[in-house]
Amino acid sequence: MLAEEDNPIYFLFSSIFNRFLKIFYFCCFTYFTILQSQTSSDAIRLFENEKGFGTYAIGLGSAYSGLSNDYSSIYWNPAGLSSIKKSTLSIEFNNNYFKNNTNFLNNTFNNSINDNYLNSLGGTYSVPTTRGSLVFAFAFNNIGDYNYKSNFSGFSNNDNNLFFPIIISNEEENYFFNQNVFREEKISSTGKISQISFGFGILISKKTSFGLSINSINNQENYSFQFDQNDLNDNFNIFPADFLSYSLNQSLELRARGNKITFGFLTKLTSHLNTGFSINLPFNYDVNEKHISKEILTFDDNSFSDTTLVGNYNYIVKAPYNLDYGISFKMKSLLFSSSIKIQNWSNIRLKDKSKSENNYIEENLAISNNYQSTLQLNLGMSYEFKFNNFKASLILGHSTIPSFYKFDNSKKQNSISSGFSLNFKNDLIINFSTNNTNWELFTTDSYMPSGTIESIDKTIHSISLIVEI
Repeated sequence: MLAEEDNPIYFLFSSIFNRFLKIFYFCCFTYFTILQSQTSSDAIRLFENEKGFGTYAIGLGSAYSGLSNDYSSIYWNPAGLSSIKKSTLSIEFNNNYFKNNTNFLNNTFNNSINDNYLNSLGGTYSVPTTRGSLVFAFAFNNIGDYNYKSNFSGFSNNDNNLFFPIIISNEEENYFFNQNVFREEKISSTGKISQISFGFGILISKKTSFGLSINSINNQENYSFQFDQNDLNDNFNIFPADFLSYSLNQSLELRARGNKITFGFLTKLTSHLNTGFSINLPFNYDVNEKHISKEILTFDDNSFSDTTLVGNYNYIVKAPYNLDYGISFKMKSLLFSSSIKIQNWSNIRLKDKSKSENNYIEENLAISNNYQSTLQLNLGMSYEFKFNNFKASLILGHSTIPSFYKFDNSKKQNSISSGFSLNFKNDLIINFSTNNTNWELFTTDSYMPSGTIESIDKTIHSISLIVEI
């Protein structure tokens, strides 16, 4: 009678068992390490998608800090609230269309998201005064989104260095499943950056006003990543590396909350020229993340090894101050407006719940070394036509948004906007604007080393109603 170690059936069963056991521990170790790591890009991601709100302001290319004179001033420059003469109610709706043309291995894949939503709701209250002006405002608004989608596939000869250590006969060896395979990657992200704001603007002299807003910000993102690799041509057919397919599904639920204070000044230099600025003070985001990672490795005989890992992580991200300075000039029916926004991305910091940076020394050093200060330039103009019962304005705007990477311009964006405003004797104001932002990215990851070229186009149509009460 054969001993167990000499029995070929036992040997085969034992080899397969050891193979699955080793793969299981390898996968657990690898992805547990990934899941519990926060990176510099996680911190930057909280801020890079912020756009602002206000149909008229966005139509002017976001050049609004030196002009602010409506309800959206609570975001751009709260000092502008003081110029509102009567109490108002405001509502704003957006259509957000995201399009991504992805080039992978000389093939183009089209991906899109169409999103309709209530973007803003709030109002202003003008306090009766014997002289000067005092206006309070309350608002719920969305100031950014996480909409993104990329789906591409193809047969690839590129080596992605994917391997699995397997024990056979008490000896460990790395078995590669790395090239001449069909690959597919699906990435999607949805979510909003919203805030509830309370603010006021007060005229502190004949020509100067001051304003302040307190904002409770809420970031919500749902992100998913799916990678599939298949041995369509049966190139991997020798035991124990008789791989058929490998699939990885990762998801992220991000929830972040913070309280931000914004203050600003607005001054009338001449009868035609205004200037103003607003400053967002440093604040902390309290971040909660839930990660789920599911993977399955399937062999030619349809046997498989799978794992599911779940991780929940809490940390803090500190945002530095940023400055928005603007100037506006109006002569009769013609208005010109410009502003610059200064933001130092290299001063963003990761912290643990005790507000210590000791656990994030490497990540914070990466932020300091790889990111930079940026100066965003915004330009806008409008021309007003007067009729018997109403006024109509045509609006144009342009923004140049530089890359926050120190050594890479892939995040540089250009934004063009246009629109119109109808003012019915200030009793009802209807604003409409279209904003188009486009940029190109070269993206790559360890699973798709050949990389992709993405041409991204985002168009936001916005309409708002402002009613005096």
